[in-house]
Amino acid sequence: MTSFLMTRVKRDSVPLLLFVLVFVVMSYPLVFQLDTMVPFLNGDTYHAIWHNWWVWEAFSNGQDFNFTPLLFAPNGLDYSLLPPRYLALPIWIVLYEVFGEPIAYNLSIVIEIILKAYGMYLFGLYLFKERIPAWVMGAFYAFGVISLQMALQQPYSGSTGWIPFFMLAYVYGFDLIHQKVPTKRMLWMMVLAGFLFTLSMYMNLKIGIFAMLIGGGYVLYVMVYRQLWRLKQFWQGMIVFTATVLIISSPLLYPFFVSGSLEDAVDIEARVQLLDVMTYVQHRLDRPLMYTRMIGAMNDDLGWPIEFQRMPTVGVVSIAFAFMGLLYAVRKDRLVLGWVLMGLVFWVFSLGSTIQIDGTILSEWAPASLLQDTIILGVLRNTQRFALVFWFPFAVLIGYGLHYRLANLTLNRNQLVLLTVSVVMLLYGTSVFPIPYRVHVEPEYTKVLNDLPSGSVVNLPLGRSESKYYMSIQRYHGRPMIEGMIARTPDGTYDYIDSLAAIDMWGASSVNMEADEANDAWRDSMQQLLDDGFRYIVLHKYVWASHGDRFTPDIYFRPLNHLPIEYEDNDVRLYDIQVLLNQPFIQSDSE
Repeated sequence: MTSFLMTRVKRDSVPLLLFVLVFVVMSYPLVFQLDTMVPFLNGDTYHAIWHNWWVWEAFSNGQDFNFTPLLFAPNGLDYSLLPPRYLALPIWIVLYEVFGEPIAYNLSIVIEIILKAYGMYLFGLYLFKERIPAWVMGAFYAFGVISLQMALQQPYSGSTGWIPFFMLAYVYGFDLIHQKVPTKRMLWMMVLAGFLFTLSMYMNLKIGIFAMLIGGGYVLYVMVYRQLWRLKQFWQGMIVFTATVLIISSPLLYPFFVSGSLEDAVDIEARVQLLDVMTYVQHRLDRPLMYTRMIGAMNDDLGWPIEFQRMPTVGVVSIAFAFMGLLYAVRKDRLVLGWVLMGLVFWVFSLGSTIQIDGTILSEWAPASLLQDTIILGVLRNTQRFALVFWFPFAVLIGYGLHYRLANLTLNRNQLVLLTVSVVMLLYGTSVFPIPYRVHVEPEYTKVLNDLPSGSVVNLPLGRSESKYYMSIQRYHGRPMIEGMIARTPDGTYDYIDSLAAIDMWGASSVNMEADEANDAWRDSMQQLLDDGFRYIVLHKYVWASHGDRFTPDIYFRPLNHLPIEYEDNDVRLYDIQVLLNQPFIQSDSE
């Protein structure tokens, strides 16, 4: 075993070093500020940071991490529908205990991304028996914009690093069936494939669905093309694979099956508000290699509506390489057409069409709506997530395209330079370079809050996007908060918030009620908050919002301006609810 590992280290040390160097370039300038910055402007990074912290906090204190009392106080929140990234947590915990955040989050993600590139490289070595196309395939799969961006800012969808390892064992297992090797060897390979498949499930159920779609697409094609369905070995292998998956994943799936909110969680309409089919081709003069947007826009800084953001950009060079992969499939090996078909199907499922006139939506539809009543779309929720599945066969086709092209090259100096330039253009054409980032440090007010009497907090303004930031700050003060954020919020989660009259009063520039009525409603809400364990209101002056807007609650929450302030700095105002209980919400004219 030691000899085997040493052989692999010697063979793959250079490709791994190159992956690290490319990551440094592709993640610039964030890579040089991992100790103070978090990637991208989207709040999903903050949510992921909180999630890591909460799971470790729950384990450390003997609590059930599937339920958190820290969100949606005083009732708490069922968190079983967002399982932890089990395989990434041990790495994060070690880094967190040594370095703290945000470097623990950043480094754990970096390790995952390099692992993803290496896994795809090994898969490419098996497919092509050539290191150059295998390395390019791995680099494109890990560092292409949809893969890199989702890994950095939304690891619940982007931690796809185990899928290449699963597909390597899975494809090898079917090749053994086709070659009719001894059954025992094949069955052990299918056990390994089943184990590697469950690793994706233990990262997140969505990622398990990604692996299922990719693996399922491959087996459907290969069983027909090679007529494996006629072989007894094929059915034996599938039974062993399925049994392995069910046995290993049963502890993970149990909370889903017993959760009372599972049915509501997966009974959700497809979000099809994507780019209209006539706008999939866009042109940007500053990125000539990126002008073909086959699926949608990607950069957070484009200023486009949120539904058009964080989508993969398919560059010109990547299309050219994939087209050469298609030629290889037609001229050399029809088995490769399976990857072509998978890429087309997943690409189509990632699309949506919206027809509207004068702002009125007349029709919305997405091909993925055909899966509306299945757990697949219920878990993925958004049609755009099929783009992450599309990225895998697209990367494989790029590898086959380069493999096909290299067959006609002697790799002299000029050809080597041209090849290097082509690879650079390939990666640049699908990059988000330079990586946007934001500072993430402990705010001063949390230090003040820690010296005040115990009690839960009400963070204002309310909102799911804002809550992602508030959750990340909760790590510093540890107090329960009135709201939170989870992708699948169980029914009734907002009932308590909706029951408080003060919530509507805080969010109104004027209150349409008489002074006595408003003050009575205010007093009742303050008393209710105190009775339920709340003590402080934190009014955030500038907060991140999902559309990138920055607003001033000093204006929006004008009714609060006359109330006594416990603490104030450039970021927040801190109010003591015990003091506010005896303060009028609307002052009389004499006051």
